[in-house]
Amino acid sequence: MAVCDFDLTFVFASAGWEGVYHDYSIFKRCVLNERYCFPTPEPGKYYRVDASYPNRSGFLAPYKGYRFGFLALMSWYEMSTQVDLVLASMAIHNYIRRDRVPDNFFTPISSTYEYAFENLPDEDSELEDRLDDRDDIVDEDNVPEMNDVRNNIRKALHRLRRRGNRAR
Repeated sequence: MAVCDFDLTFVFASAGWEGVYHDYSIFKRCVLNERYCFPTPEPGKYYRVDASYPNRSGFLAPYKGYRFGFLALMSWYEMSTQVDLVLASMAIHNYIRRDRVPDNFFTPISSTYEYAFENLPDEDSELEDRLDDRDDIVDEDNVPEMNDVRNNIRKALHRLRRRGNRAR
């Protein structure tokens, strides 16, 4: 489990959990156990989390069914090697970010304030009304306020996309 801040640097990492632990179990242990020193989001802030994590105060999960496709392409390594690779790549990543080493991948992301919405599915004009009623992630930790945050982000992206299509 890892957490990045808005400067795209890692501020928390917990690697080496065996495959028998579900992501949610790791999440609960790291967040609730003070020994892990998990950096809890400030009020009004949140971390963007994977679909396996709860949608609760401070943690914004995607809509049900959304997954990151690149995970299917991962290579297989021994567990100890995986842990070393993950932690080393995080350290290198943070070094590049903090010391401002010029990088072909980070520079465009860091300097861009415009977002492309070409990959969003086309939606009809009823989208905003339908999104108000959505609550796709059912969990005892599910918090309506984070559903509202997620829905408002989706609505804003949809409005920006519609504006962009009209400008063309």
